[in-house]
Amino acid sequence: MTLEKGDSFKSWIDADYWMFGLIYNILFKGKSFVIKTGLINDIKNAIEAKKADTAYSKSPNRLGYLRERLVDSIEIFNREYER
Repeated sequence: MTLEKGDSFKSWIDADYWMFGLIYNILFKGKSFVIKTGLINDIKNAIEAKKADTAYSKSPNRLGYLRERLVDSIEIFNREYER
């Protein structure tokens, strides 16, 4: 799986998983990233897992779900940085 020019976020879930971890690590931790296949796959798998849960997809904007995506995203980016 790769990111292609013109790819866009299909939902808030997609945007949250990509942006929360990236923003946190770049702005607050001063890290830099090269987007590699492992990171892309990890994020896409997390997004697919959330979207597959019907209870979750009915109200993804609940505050608890938003916090969950924030924490998950940061953990995914941190794992990638440690690789």
